[in-house]
Amino acid sequence: MNKPIICYCGTLTERKKITRKVPIGQQDVLLENVDADICPNCGEIYFDGKMLLDVEKAVKKKSIEKTYR
Repeated sequence: MNKPIICYCGTLTERKKITRKVPIGQQDVLLENVDADICPNCGEIYFDGKMLLDVEKAVKKKSIEKTYR
């Protein structure tokens, strides 16, 4: 996410640092102080896909480690 994107409502998003819980796999993960593009018109939030994939991999790895302990 190097530049703002256009929301599905047609408005240019604004880059902000936010903290949100997001569902990843079968659990909610708290993302703290992460960059997101937010639509000032409708409030839609867009996260960087690579960042979410990295978080998902870390969550899965942690779940696997718990299973085999």
